[in-house]
Amino acid sequence: MKDRSRGSGKPDNGDAPEESLCPSQLLILSPLASEALALCEGLSRTLGTPTIFPKPNETVFSPYVTVQFLGPGPGTSGHIEKLRLSDYRKVLVAGFAGGLSDRAISGKAFIVSEVFGKNGGRVMLPGADFWSRLLDVEPAVSVEVEEILERPEEKQAVFCRTPADLADMESFAWMGTILKTFPEAGLLRVISDDWKTTLPRELMLFSDEKGFEQRFRGFAGLLKRPPAFGSFLQALPSLLRGRKELVVIGEKLGTLLREKGL
Repeated sequence: MKDRSRGSGKPDNGDAPEESLCPSQLLILSPLASEALALCEGLSRTLGTPTIFPKPNETVFSPYVTVQFLGPGPGTSGHIEKLRLSDYRKVLVAGFAGGLSDRAISGKAFIVSEVFGKNGGRVMLPGADFWSRLLDVEPAVSVEVEEILERPEEKQAVFCRTPADLADMESFAWMGTILKTFPEAGLLRVISDDWKTTLPRELMLFSDEKGFEQRFRGFAGLLKRPPAFGSFLQALPSLLRGRKELVVIGEKLGTLLREKGL
């Protein structure tokens, strides 16, 4: 993701993520820049260097795929309403999630088939079977949470209340919006931390409300609470496994786009 302006010559501050100038076969949406960058790293292995950077939060591998990040949390679903999803043949939401069940180990990818809301409600994903077969990834169930589940006891408490394998903050709101326009949209989540891993909530400081990386702020937050920094170091191998798998997913998508048009 490079900070370049659109063709008008006027700088784009990323506040208006409406339509892309270069619709592609596939639109990939992620909450965070770090997730989008991992996907783009994998895509570039098979599709080459990205051709266009219309906005700071958007990368285009023309004519194959457009990757955008919109920011963390359910509140960013409003950005999705401004996107012209019908310009794309397929839509996939992809990013990280926390593991709740024993099979949700770090570095493992899942296609989500249904999402439970934190206050009740459920969103079914009709396209899950297609995406599961296409990417050879197991289906799973996700649940919406308000923030990072820091301790194993918190993750187990959520697991006991729901049939979910994993947890994230955006899927319930995002997919509820996307499915109105694109019923076959897919939702992929890679486990960044399993239920046994302690993940400090200060990691949320590493991204701002638009999804852009804020590493200085993140490390400053960790250093203010030494136990949090220690937990981060212990969780780092798990986080890196998750990122590595997201790169692999990007590479797999690139191959499918180039060889089969997805």
